Amino acid sequence: MIETGEVVDWVLILNWIIAFGLPLLVGLITTRLDTSLSKVLWLAGLNVLNAGLGELVRALETDQPWSLTNFMFTLLGALAVAYGAYSNVWKPTGAAAAAQEALRTPPASG
Repeated sequence: MIETGEVVDWVLILNWIIAFGLPLLVGLITTRLDTSLSKVLWLAGLNVLNAGLGELVRALETDQPWSLTNFMFTLLGALAVAYGAYSNVWKPTGAAAAAQEALRTPPASG
């Protein structure tokens, strides 16, 4: 269980990073599926698998029992992150395009 003053471990950070990529994976897996329900189920299932395996790795690495609290904390956070990425809650601001345009070098004139 995560207690006050405890450093967040690398497994938790890795789980959250994976949560950002899962919507892309679901998009690739479900390109031929028409229903959004199937996509949501894929996304939820992959997040459950990710959180469960992450907690198993943490438990084996620290020689502690598997923690339902850590699993739920990771799962709920990953679901929130994945849902935000999947449903375009975080809309692009155009900052990346503006930065690329500013760094673009003009073509050499002959």
